[in-house]
Amino acid sequence: MYHPSGIDPTHISNPNHAPNRLKGLESIGKSDVGRDRQHNEDCFVIEQQQQIGSWNPQAIACGLYIVCDGMGGHAGGEIASAIAVRRLMDYFKELPQNRLLTEDNLKDAIYAANQAIYLHNERQSRSQKERMGTTVVVAVVENTQVRIAHVGDSRLYRMTRQHGLEQLTLDHDIGQQWIRKGIDPTDAYA
Repeated sequence: MYHPSGIDPTHISNPNHAPNRLKGLESIGKSDVGRDRQHNEDCFVIEQQQQIGSWNPQAIACGLYIVCDGMGGHAGGEIASAIAVRRLMDYFKELPQNRLLTEDNLKDAIYAANQAIYLHNERQSRSQKERMGTTVVVAVVENTQVRIAHVGDSRLYRMTRQHGLEQLTLDHDIGQQWIRKGIDPTDAYA
């Protein structure tokens, strides 16, 4: 993982446009090795629950979406992404039920995943370029609210009928640091 200080938790909720109730969640996931690599270092999970009862006019839906992409050029990226996903899932399952997640929960979950990867590197005496790492993007949907956190350069997008595809996260990389300081994007990535 990248530096834990790069964790960027965000709470997305627009009370002016949020529906009174969520009608349902539909998800699909697919991973592709891409054009430049020989093996895939991605790991993702989609976990949803929906309880819609006639006794309750409010639809209750929640979803947990995690994408981790092992860092290219580092040994064991696919192992790091799998460790991160497994630890994140364990963390969320350990939380008390029937309460909304907080931004602190998301930060703590990512710190726990980072610690698991760190300990795995230590147990295998990995050093420098041999150390495993991964990016992470987590989105938690609870009714009509979404909380997200990410570290690295894996991106989260939102697709709406009105606005199309909208990027919600900014990469944690040198180019984005320069852009935030006011440098033109073309120059920042040159």
